[in-house]
Amino acid sequence: MTNLLIKEMIQMIKNSFQNIYEQELGVSSLNKNISCPFHEDKKPSMRIALSGKYQGRFKCFSCGASGDVIDFVAKNRGIAVHGIEFTTLIKELTTHGGV
Repeated sequence: MTNLLIKEMIQMIKNSFQNIYEQELGVSSLNKNISCPFHEDKKPSMRIALSGKYQGRFKCFSCGASGDVIDFVAKNRGIAVHGIEFTTLIKELTTHGGV
């Protein structure tokens, strides 16, 4: 897989961030605070920017976890963001992630 193809796939994933977050989190709406899956969250403390400068990025205001949709899925699934697992994740998200 060429670097150009991977970059194009990453951009496609980032453009479809809402579908991917909804699937990963099992929610139907991202218009409110969400319980963070990275710590025991009694009061929903994670927010996903749906528009603006930080569109597609998540931030937990309790544990500090943050990043884009790819960072989120990798962290949620325990996958390193480099190497073969990352390439496999990119392929999977473009195939099955609503992209």
